[in-house]
Amino acid sequence: METRGGSETLEGLRYLGAVGPLPLPGSDPGRACAVTVFAPKTLEVEGEWDVLVEWCQDRSWEAVEDEVGEASCSVLLVPELPDEDLGEGLRREMRENHPLPWIVLTRCVPRNVGRVDAWKGVAEVVWFEEGRDRLGAVVSELTEGDVLSWLARAAGGLGRGSADLTRALNRACGLVNPPRTVGGLCSRTGLKEARLRYLWKQCFPDGGPTPRELMEWLQVGWALRCRRQERSWGAVAKRMGIREDTLRTMLRRRTGLRPQEAASSAPEVLVGRVAAWWRGA
Repeated sequence: METRGGSETLEGLRYLGAVGPLPLPGSDPGRACAVTVFAPKTLEVEGEWDVLVEWCQDRSWEAVEDEVGEASCSVLLVPELPDEDLGEGLRREMRENHPLPWIVLTRCVPRNVGRVDAWKGVAEVVWFEEGRDRLGAVVSELTEGDVLSWLARAAGGLGRGSADLTRALNRACGLVNPPRTVGGLCSRTGLKEARLRYLWKQCFPDGGPTPRELMEWLQVGWALRCRRQERSWGAVAKRMGIREDTLRTMLRRRTGLRPQEAASSAPEVLVGRVAAWWRGA
């Protein structure tokens, strides 16, 4: 079973399911999201998972599902943060193999407080004791300015006649290191290229955004996610398998900003740029 953005077969992580819908503070009325939940495979999780289920029910969430196709974040459920050595492999897997933004849900105890710094750049840490009040706000902060999350939401508004295209774009937004070509997109999403181009033209009959530009926005969105975890744009480019100058040029072309400006800009800036492109403005 796969979830958007990953599967339960990650080497060091056990997929527990997904919880939702989670209302997002400050968002449009009725808008909600879901989060996929993982735990380290070495952790005996049954008791903690039962607590999380009860917590979700207390929040009046509808259910705990086996899978959710439109998850916005991933949550690592761990009562105790691993120490530096034990946690490194887990953090590496979170960075490299699961593209959704991460939240670590853990207990506020002295041992965990002393280990939080090691998780900065990989995930936002939310104390379990504050989760009822903070989780929705943290999900909102992580996703509102995220280019890939915005594209996935935009794809959901294309209409019934474009269901195949919507599914392909949603899947593309959840891929590790998205494809760089339309052919690559079709290969990884199972949609024939002729079909994709036909549906795209139906959605945008008067010109506007092009599939090739979409490929660049997917790359930009992934690069910006990676930059939160890597120390330099060179490291991001290496992780993506492209030249650093190619990455910098693409970022500048799509966002109109220098790479460092794009990485440090307010969430609404990047969302505004990709939204203007999508509308053909």
